[in-house]
Amino acid sequence: MRRAAVPLLLLLTISAPVRTQPLSEELSLEQAARLALERNLEYQAAVKEVDIALARQQQARALPQPRLEARLSWQHLPEVPALRVPPIAVRLPNPANPQSPLSWNIPVPELELAKANARRATLSFSMPLYTSGRLESVIRAAAISVRASEESARARAEDVVLQVTQAYLQTVLSQRVEQVHQQALEVVQAHLQQAEALYQQGLVAQYDVLRAQAELATQQKRLTDARNGRELARAALLNLLNLPQGQPLQLSTPLREVAFPLSYEESVQAALKTSPEIRALRLKSQAQQALAYATEAEAKPQVLFSVNVETWTRDLSAIEPHASLTIGMRWNLFDAGYARAAAREQREGAERTEIERQRVENLLALRVKQALLDLEAAQQGLAAAQRAVETAQESLRLARRRFETGMGTSVEVLDAILATSQAQLQREQALYQMNVAYYTLLRLTGRLLNELQLSPQEVQRL
Repeated sequence: MRRAAVPLLLLLTISAPVRTQPLSEELSLEQAARLALERNLEYQAAVKEVDIALARQQQARALPQPRLEARLSWQHLPEVPALRVPPIAVRLPNPANPQSPLSWNIPVPELELAKANARRATLSFSMPLYTSGRLESVIRAAAISVRASEESARARAEDVVLQVTQAYLQTVLSQRVEQVHQQALEVVQAHLQQAEALYQQGLVAQYDVLRAQAELATQQKRLTDARNGRELARAALLNLLNLPQGQPLQLSTPLREVAFPLSYEESVQAALKTSPEIRALRLKSQAQQALAYATEAEAKPQVLFSVNVETWTRDLSAIEPHASLTIGMRWNLFDAGYARAAAREQREGAERTEIERQRVENLLALRVKQALLDLEAAQQGLAAAQRAVETAQESLRLARRRFETGMGTSVEVLDAILATSQAQLQREQALYQMNVAYYTLLRLTGRLLNELQLSPQEVQRL
């Protein structure tokens, strides 16, 4: 069956186990997205739903086709049916005694109508001639259901890619957080060494050394928490990619400044136009309407043509034909309203699907608005965080200079170190929020797969 209409959702659908290239330790965001479509279990389940719909469509297409059946049977009759005729009485005149005629009873042998052990072989040909549109509606509903399943699988593919993208960005953020805390730890260690040296020279009080030691312990705890967060983020990414937890990964795509080119109105229009969820719901409603018509047609006239030929004739009953041709009509004149109620159920389901489609459209507009606001807030937060980093770094430089000359305290230096690391973390967090909002907008407006170089024209397998 030609499957040219299958979009990206079926790119990597294969019946044999997935064969992938050996995974290198360095992994870009585009490679992670492609790997997710090869290995993610949720997406594989969605693709199987398409295969199920295709199998149902094949079943529906076979319904109006001619059928040829061969039937073999063996039948044992405890009592063989037979035709029994009473003896025939014959009277003839008696020449010797005319008053006493001669009579004879001539017995008639029984005629067996069937054998005690009958073997039969029948060849039957049949096909529907007229079904009041029932089979046509079933075939149409099955074809629409295939398209709806394809759209649902495409939506699942885009959702999986977005989930992997967010997990990838989260892992990159956790690595940057660990790096910031590692740098802060090194700065605190250097300050502690400086404080101890100055204390040995009698230039600072012992409190400055103790305060630096306490801050070093606190910073080591922050670094441990950051490493744990990085491990959890990495484990979540590997789980989405369906890779073993021991798989080494080096992420090569950094967090970056991005800008989305569309306005709110343009984004909503693009989301409604490209949403596979909306297309899937619209197709599902059409399939339910077609099934409603097919259900109603069950109560209308159905005409069937059939030919039966007995290919084993030796054991046939004497009263059964060797061949027959039949044109039969079935018309459900009264079913207590069952067919009409079943059709109503399908139409009510179609109306419910339409309501669900409207809900999804409203939700899409809301999600677009939220993502745009998140992107705007992240852009402003990034600018503020960048200024805060510059200010904190300058404050740290001045605090260290004052401490070295004996005009400042260790507390000032440690506060400046903490303020610098916090400003750097805020900058990384703003970058992360900016990227998450950006890729979410790409998903909502149908641009995510192209952005990650996963266009159907590139990798489609038909």
